[in-house]
Amino acid sequence: MPEHFSVSEVASGVYACVAGASQAAVGNAAIVDTGARTIVVDSFMTTVGAAELRSMAEQLTGRSVFMLVNTHWHGDHTYGNQVFADVSIVATESTSRAISSDAPSDLEAYGAELDAAIASFEAMLKSDVESERILAERRLRRLALLREDVGIFQMTLPDVLIDSELVVEDQRRVEILTYGGGHTDSDVFVWVPDVRAVIAGDLGFHGKHPRMVDAHPSAWADILRRILELGPSTVIPGHGEPSDEGQLELLIPYFEEAQGLLADYSGEWANVPLPQGTEEWDWDHHYSQGLEAIASRGATY
Repeated sequence: MPEHFSVSEVASGVYACVAGASQAAVGNAAIVDTGARTIVVDSFMTTVGAAELRSMAEQLTGRSVFMLVNTHWHGDHTYGNQVFADVSIVATESTSRAISSDAPSDLEAYGAELDAAIASFEAMLKSDVESERILAERRLRRLALLREDVGIFQMTLPDVLIDSELVVEDQRRVEILTYGGGHTDSDVFVWVPDVRAVIAGDLGFHGKHPRMVDAHPSAWADILRRILELGPSTVIPGHGEPSDEGQLELLIPYFEEAQGLLADYSGEWANVPLPQGTEEWDWDHHYSQGLEAIASRGATY
């Protein structure tokens, strides 16, 4: 088993790579065996995680990776891109621009920023609050790995840009699709129709409150409806464990309620109640933080 993530074959030739506790991987990734070639979906947050992902893909399929898909621009799904610099990287043009904008332009300054964050979380280790100490330990593991990557950083952008779909036809058909932006301004997912499997990227969260800082809740709900029209039976989310289409069905009213609050809520965002039935989901801070971020940029769509 890999060190930084767990891997399971959730449908024939489709493997979910679920981020582990080491923080080398934060968002999930996936591997698809087309019967003739190997596709990897998302590249994790660090080069050590990405290298292990690529090795596992080649081990599972018995062939080298020929394509990487970036589902969206967030670093926990793209910072490992440079490990795949020799293969085609697929994304939308919007995602490619956002990856470029997000990349550090001054590595010395970026390293200093990471050092400051490390010092801050090291101080938090002395907190009397257990949850703060646990958070600090987790963040320090992640920051240490990111700091190691500064000296070897190479911006690696997608080079195959799509505006609707890209189809890979081998012994099976694999569709790389975009229905626009929901989680971010532009999101891609992968559909493997012969096994009815969706690799959702961060359009899917399972058992966790979605990160909505860059989101468009109404559009996100519409995208999920369209994905469900495909008839998936297996869904690999960007965060959380793979399961069936029910995880996407639960998110539609979640985003509809969020959209309604953006139109009508007049209280403090920190006090906004969670949607009914989500109280046990992890990352509950994402709800209020996301709504506040959306409201502050004046986006209610």
